[in-house]
Amino acid sequence: MKQHWREFWNERYSQDGAYFGEAPLPFLANNISVFPDKAKILLPADGDGRNGVFLARHGFDVHSFDGSPIGVEKARQAAEECNVTINAVVSGVEDFVFAPEEYDAVVVSYFLLEPDLRRVVHGHYIDCLKPGGVLLLEGFTKDQLNYSSGGPDDPEMLLSEEILRQDFAALSIEYLEEKIDILDRGAKHQGEGAVIRMIARKPQP
Repeated sequence: MKQHWREFWNERYSQDGAYFGEAPLPFLANNISVFPDKAKILLPADGDGRNGVFLARHGFDVHSFDGSPIGVEKARQAAEECNVTINAVVSGVEDFVFAPEEYDAVVVSYFLLEPDLRRVVHGHYIDCLKPGGVLLLEGFTKDQLNYSSGGPDDPEMLLSEEILRQDFAALSIEYLEEKIDILDRGAKHQGEGAVIRMIARKPQP
């Protein structure tokens, strides 16, 4: 993880409370049934843990990483307060080891990357899924530049249906939609936003 991003997120996660709020991503909460019972789930860039703790509370085997040590510590504390266990480690995405066919699911929430790194990381998501495994992803589209509810200013870091279909051509896409929705993700991410949501599955051999 580049140092400036580590400092960027450390500053945000050092603020009181959960930076994106304590509630899980609604798209995740509404589609929890796509994961098999006790699934081993990877959450890249899970920050201070709202999604990981939510999944752990529902009996899943949660593994997550984030480049912010402060975010990871807050995630561990949140899990302890809820009497659940998560395996949260400090790691940048460039350094994390995506073991082949290790996970039943990967959950990606607004983890937006520069194009060259994005393509590599999206390939890692595919490789680390078991056959039949599920990828659930939500992020901002390029239309988010017209809104003030969060996200990077660089259009190259934003997503589209075309990008996801290209990056995840090896998966069977079960749901993919771009829409304008109302965001409620902590104090800094409120109001209308341009989002994209996807559920895709790794084919069985």
